[in-house]
Amino acid sequence: METRASVAIEGMDCPDCARSIERAVSELRGVRFATVNFAAGELLVEFDAQATDRAAIDGRIRELGYEPHGAEATAPTRPTGWISALLATARGRATLIAATVLAIGFTLDTYVDGGVGGALMLGAVAIGGYHSARSGFQALRLTRSLDMNALMTIAVIGAVLIGDWPEAASVVVLFALGNTLEAATLQRARAALTGLIAIAPTEARVRRNGDELTLPVGDVRIGDTVRVRPGERIPLDGQVTDGNAAVDHSPMTGESVPIDRSVGDEVLAGTIVVSGYIEARVTSLAGETALARVIRLVERSQSERSPSQRLVDRFAALYTPVVIALAAAIAIVPPIVLGQPFESWVYRALVLLVIACPCALVISTPVAIMAGISSLARAGVLVKSGAHLEALGDVRVLALDKTGTLTRGRPEIVEILAAAGQDLPPLDLLGIAAGVEARSEHPIGRAIVQRGAHDLAPPYSARDVSLVPGLGARGTVTIRGQDRAVTIGAPRWLRDGSVGETTSMRDRRDDGLTVIIVGIDGALAGEMLIADPPRPEAADAILAARDTGIRRVTIVSGDHRGAAGRIARLVGVDETRSDLLPDEKVAVVRSLRVAGDRVAMVGDGINDGPALAAADVGIAMGRGGSGIATEAAGVILMRDDLRGVAHALRVGQLTRAIIAENIAFALVAKILFLTLGALGLANLWVAVAADMGTSLVVTLNSLRAGSPREAVPTAEGERPPSRAGIA
Repeated sequence: METRASVAIEGMDCPDCARSIERAVSELRGVRFATVNFAAGELLVEFDAQATDRAAIDGRIRELGYEPHGAEATAPTRPTGWISALLATARGRATLIAATVLAIGFTLDTYVDGGVGGALMLGAVAIGGYHSARSGFQALRLTRSLDMNALMTIAVIGAVLIGDWPEAASVVVLFALGNTLEAATLQRARAALTGLIAIAPTEARVRRNGDELTLPVGDVRIGDTVRVRPGERIPLDGQVTDGNAAVDHSPMTGESVPIDRSVGDEVLAGTIVVSGYIEARVTSLAGETALARVIRLVERSQSERSPSQRLVDRFAALYTPVVIALAAAIAIVPPIVLGQPFESWVYRALVLLVIACPCALVISTPVAIMAGISSLARAGVLVKSGAHLEALGDVRVLALDKTGTLTRGRPEIVEILAAAGQDLPPLDLLGIAAGVEARSEHPIGRAIVQRGAHDLAPPYSARDVSLVPGLGARGTVTIRGQDRAVTIGAPRWLRDGSVGETTSMRDRRDDGLTVIIVGIDGALAGEMLIADPPRPEAADAILAARDTGIRRVTIVSGDHRGAAGRIARLVGVDETRSDLLPDEKVAVVRSLRVAGDRVAMVGDGINDGPALAAADVGIAMGRGGSGIATEAAGVILMRDDLRGVAHALRVGQLTRAIIAENIAFALVAKILFLTLGALGLANLWVAVAADMGTSLVVTLNSLRAGSPREAVPTAEGERPPSRAGIA
């Protein structure tokens, strides 16, 4: 029986630690797959439950000197201040004691008694180096490879054997302090992910059989009614059945303005009732809520290595053995072949061993990826993997679906025109049409009714209403005391087809507008121009995308040429491809990639799924998008705000730049100190300080990906239809 588990690991403070855990767990019988996400501090393992179990996996992790925690909870949060971090763990406290003993021993060795001072410095080595030595030995025993702890321990023992006790003690203390500083810095990045998990409520107040019960969310069933008071988080996805409230969606989507929710509206787990009171019928179980899906997506995105990370890992796998071989050659060849002093060349070899671990290089990518993904998640943009985040940074062509992506996806009246010779004003025509369409379920019928209610059109009642599929509706309306036969529908449907579409109507249709006629007693009384308007933020979103370096923007739509062209003109798109079937959309996306540019495709519908998968990066509208679109896409806009596209592109570009900076800095630092060490111009404690300092600089630089200078603007509320279209 195959079982998957996620294990949070406490005390994993360097990439070498992560690799040792990964290798050691993989050696267990029955383990099919094990990968450590160092940036998130987690192990993802798949194993045969009949051959091994979680206890064996946890035991193997403890053998290496780390503490595993179950999937139901993350590792305990450690302080981000470095002194607090030192005091929070046994290893940190041992480091402080070792530093104190070293200071006393160095003082005594210099000014009082060298023997006592030397003994104290040996004590500092033993106290401060115990945890590293234990972890390094276990890693060597279980994985048959040397990690950073083992290399550092060998260097320290070598320094002790050649009598350089002060330097051995200094190396131990500096190494432990550096690990603590790095761990405290990483904790800042990991806090963004654990914060996402922390917003998931663990309990719900449920009304059953007239009683109110407080239950774990896992015990709540679909159809149960949950109660939520002001200040409380909504425990599960549901539909409001009673009450109304202002709900803060910022934990889920980044929207800063609370949204009103009342009977019939959907609510999401993890969001907060700011004011008011609601009861909601549960529609999703605890593991199936939108929040649960978000958490799974973020966890999955952290476990998958990006292209840059895979490249660095391959380089690191070669780098360490090459440097160890070089250190061995330096220790052996000059004394034996050239008759050089044995002690000085061994010392140089020990310096190289300290530099042999590529920690800064290995950490250069995953922390930046994690910071970027976490930053986007807080802004309501979910990125499924580091590969997708890196690809975002290289996108130069943007393709967008029209309906539901660039537009709202629902028709609205943009203009009402009274026919020549009619004495009914446009507002009355709207009221008459709304009366006939009052019970219509057709999207255009609903648009007419909503516009009439918004514009306070005079109320007209219709009777004997009948619907004719594909044409429209007709009924009898009393107008100025007289019963009149009213027809609402397609232009061809007037006087039983004897009066069809006029030239002006065809022109408007070619311009992307749908024309609905109002006929009274068989004569044309007026026209209503219907369109699916662009999203309020669409034009700004296109401009913002161009500011990131997008060179070409294309509409890829299944709608007709007139409708696609109208939206293109309104939002500032370069070109349109219209009347496309799903497979034709795929062909268009592939043609856009021919020039070598990275292409991002933005869509929301089932028919967009293949094109989203064909693009270098697929971006789906998360709130209104189909399940197929969100599955095919690598990026999901939880707020359905197109400005999130430009924000994602900026974070992708920033992350790629940071990764390049980190790799370049780490390589230059390694080459520099390898050269200095081989020439005898760097001592042990300088090598340790340089190695740990480089790792710390790279980590701090990576955190910039989590704080881009520009954030997604606050989404505007839904705008009511404008009255300006009445003529």
